Amino acid sequence: MSVPVSAEDARTYSRERERETLGLFVGAAPRVHIGWIAEQLIHLLHHSYDYGPSIHAQSHIQHLAPLVAGQTFTVTGRCHAAYERGGHHYIENDGAIWSERREELVRLRHTSVFHIAKR
Repeated sequence: MSVPVSAEDARTYSRERERETLGLFVGAAPRVHIGWIAEQLIHLLHHSYDYGPSIHAQSHIQHLAPLVAGQTFTVTGRCHAAYERGGHHYIENDGAIWSERREELVRLRHTSVFHIAKR
C-alpha cells in the first residue's frame, strides 16, 4: 500500500492527533510520528480485507531508520498467525514500511482480536 506523507501532513498529524509540540515532529523537516507508524498495519488490513471492528492487543515496532516526511512510503505485510485463546480469535500480522528508495525503515508485528468470545 502506497502512502504519501507531505511535511504538512506529518505536522498536522502530530499536532492534531497526537498533540505533539516537539520540533522533531512539527518543525521544518518533520519526521513521521510514531503514532502514525504504529497504525499503518491496521490501515493495510482494512485496505486489503473487509472485516468488522477489532481490538488492538499488542504491537512490536523495530525502527531501522527515521521516516522523514515528504515522500511516499510503501507499507507491506502478511498474516503471521491466527489463533484462538480464551475463546477470542486473534490475528498477528508482520509488516514493514519502506522508503521511496526501497530502504526498509520499520518492521512491525501487530496483534488484534478480530472476534470476541461470547460470554
